[in-house]
Amino acid sequence: DEAGVDRVLLCPWVPLRYYDADPQEGLRRARIQNDALAGLVRDHPERVSALGAAPLQEPELAAAELETVMKTLSGVEVAASVRGVFLGDDRFEPFWTAAEDTGALVFVHPTTRGFDSPAFQDYYLWNTVANPLETATAAAHMVMAGVMERHPRLRVLLAHGGGALLALRGRLRHAHTFQPQAKARLTEPPEDSIRRFHFDTLTHDDSLLRALIDYAGADRVLLG
Repeated sequence: DEAGVDRVLLCPWVPLRYYDADPQEGLRRARIQNDALAGLVRDHPERVSALGAAPLQEPELAAAELETVMKTLSGVEVAASVRGVFLGDDRFEPFWTAAEDTGALVFVHPTTRGFDSPAFQDYYLWNTVANPLETATAAAHMVMAGVMERHPRLRVLLAHGGGALLALRGRLRHAHTFQPQAKARLTEPPEDSIRRFHFDTLTHDDSLLRALIDYAGADRVLLG
């Protein structure tokens, strides 16, 4: 109340997505979290919304679970990659189709351990560098694979101001002019797909946040 925040959007803690579990066990664990979050929403409907979990290691199962999730929650949180596979991969197409059809908000957060370079073990770089790089990789993978173009009503929120994505948009635009795989999958300019994302505000830098808002628009940037 003192900060002027009238509604919060909750989501599971990152390691509690259990993508390493058997899909049915992952579904069971996801539902435990979803039920608890739904209880908070029911108790405080004017102040609390929430995103649940889904077993994305089995995209068809996750897609089916969205129907249940959307009865009480606003969408789901997913990792930037699932068992090392990033989100633009064709295996996730059933999930993206269901997310678009149900109107679910999908919050993409890094796994927090997506890259294994020894350098990331020093100086907290696994968080300050690897996390935003992982988010940018997932978003760029989705863009260049044509996910955002094929699903124009898809609502995807990127953590940490989109990570390094905006700094790489020129390179993605350039690659799209000649790279055969990208040209075959994406027909619109990459920046058109990038502008379909939502972003949170967690940049830790006022000038970067201003640049993000100028680029994406205030209606695409959520307090995070």
